[in-house]
Amino acid sequence: MGRVKDTLKGPRATPFLDEYRRGGGNVTRIDGMEDLEAAIRKLGEDVQGEALRDACAAGAEITRSVASQLAPRSQDGSHGRAPGFLADNIIAQVKWTRTQNTADIDVGVSKEAWYGILQEIGTSYAPAQPFLRPALDETKDSVVEAVAEHLRKRILKEA
Repeated sequence: MGRVKDTLKGPRATPFLDEYRRGGGNVTRIDGMEDLEAAIRKLGEDVQGEALRDACAAGAEITRSVASQLAPRSQDGSHGRAPGFLADNIIAQVKWTRTQNTADIDVGVSKEAWYGILQEIGTSYAPAQPFLRPALDETKDSVVEAVAEHLRKRILKEA
């Protein structure tokens, strides 16, 4: 039915980033929700998708918020960016696949803050300052709970 997935976003030009993306994603199946899945299947297809997207968006916001809190901040606005620019440009997106009735939650940095991926994984010049992976690790359980609770509420509303 649903899954929680993190995806790191950034420039595609560097091969090691592509490799990191392939192995860096984390997929979590939401198990033990057979009752919710059966109830959702009774809803119309459009309502199913909307419910799943809304529930995943609520979960994504939890991880996005923590990643924003953990993101490294320039104290003086050096590097041509205002202090907190990276933290302010962490985004969350939900992509729903109608045919499989699944949703992917992508939490990463915006195009404008592309360098955040370099801070996440480090470079030969600077050590890693991870903020996305720790945010996912910290929020994984609460994301699953939020998605499940949101779905339960939607099912009761539609019933």
